[in-house]
Amino acid sequence: RRRHARDRAIMAASERTDSLTNDAPRLTRLTRFDWDKIAAEEAAKLEIEEREEAEAEALKRTKGADASSRDAPRSAAEAEERRKREALREAKNAWLERDAADLAAKLVVGEGERGAKPRTITSADLGESKNAVHVKGATDCVFVIDSSVRCAKLFVEDCVRCEVRVAAVVVTQHAEIWGCVDCTVDVQTQLATIQADGCVGLRVRYAEFAHFGAIVHATCDGSLIVQFQRIVTQVDLVAAQAEADAAHAALTTTKDASTKDPIESPIETNEVAQYITRRVDGKLLTERVVRGKDEFPTTAREMIEARREAAVAGCPDAAKAIEESGGDELGGRIDADTSAERAERRKDAGNEAFKEGNYPQAAVHYTQCLELKPRHHVALANRAACFLKMGEHAKALDDASRCASIAPDYVKGHFRKGLALHAMGAHGEAVVALTHAEKLDPKNTQVVEALRMAAFKARQQPRD
Repeated sequence: RRRHARDRAIMAASERTDSLTNDAPRLTRLTRFDWDKIAAEEAAKLEIEEREEAEAEALKRTKGADASSRDAPRSAAEAEERRKREALREAKNAWLERDAADLAAKLVVGEGERGAKPRTITSADLGESKNAVHVKGATDCVFVIDSSVRCAKLFVEDCVRCEVRVAAVVVTQHAEIWGCVDCTVDVQTQLATIQADGCVGLRVRYAEFAHFGAIVHATCDGSLIVQFQRIVTQVDLVAAQAEADAAHAALTTTKDASTKDPIESPIETNEVAQYITRRVDGKLLTERVVRGKDEFPTTAREMIEARREAAVAGCPDAAKAIEESGGDELGGRIDADTSAERAERRKDAGNEAFKEGNYPQAAVHYTQCLELKPRHHVALANRAACFLKMGEHAKALDDASRCASIAPDYVKGHFRKGLALHAMGAHGEAVVALTHAEKLDPKNTQVVEALRMAAFKARQQPRD
């Protein structure tokens, strides 16, 4: 949801995402829900840009010039660039239509309500046009989603000291809760998955143990209590995360830091830790989520079990991996770090988006790559190219400078640093950066031409 504006949001939010590298361990990092506000801001900017373009085009027409000859592309490259811009415009319109349809299909309740009487939501409230319930922005309220309700999904967002009682039939058996403080969700129906992000003091109470499927949680603080009406014991999932981290460490191998490439393979990533709590052997078990090379979520325990089963089935690679990891009948330890492979996939996705002229989406992919590998100099250089295309010259300069610092022999870092400085009017500094790029690749015609232009502008620039 909000896909295109969230793409553009990367430009405005890069400083916020870059700052994640230095976040304190307990600080809440950006999750996918933080993009909602950013996306709205960027959507507004898009509207202003398009309005200004339309006004400029109208002004041209009023001057009576021959539009057909004036607007004809002057080269194949310009024609291709226009095609890409038109494709992006069509994609944005399609996104707006989907966004409007999604919003129209939701019954949103609670916005701005404080201390209101308990409110019961029935099937009549949804009517025939609504297929989801979204409790949002309420304080000190109680919402009862009646058993007559049949909806696709349930959302609870940014509520404070509220209680949501769920007796409805949720067809997807999925609920999302984020940004809530001291709230209780009373589950009186089957929910296979609850996703909780960025909550403080959340309590989830189940009428039956059988109603519990799984809770996926990240960036929650204070406590995340799971209760069952007929069971006295309660479980704090935030407290269980420490034990999950220890179990994860015991099951996984740690690469020797001395063997890592300081550029390509950073020891740490900026990826937000995510956990899943499920019923395993009749008890609740909290585990740290591991992303496979294909981004599919799993856990170290499940990876080891799958490898052991493959070995028993006669897979020589699985048996060899168990043996090399010091394995035994339990399946040995496993290398669960797929960050390098996933970062490359994300970078490649950015390259594809860039080729299509979808620079905002490309920047999203490069930023996601940098979440896994903050020192990925190619992703930094490529995101700098996106920023240059979007006119975000200061951000392009920041990325290109970081790239040049991390990989001083990588010509594109110095080249794009020079382009950004040139665009910002710092022609003398641009000459320095581009001269460095030329030394690294003297036959690169783009570098030579950019250096020539920067030097010419620098000579024209008045000195202090």
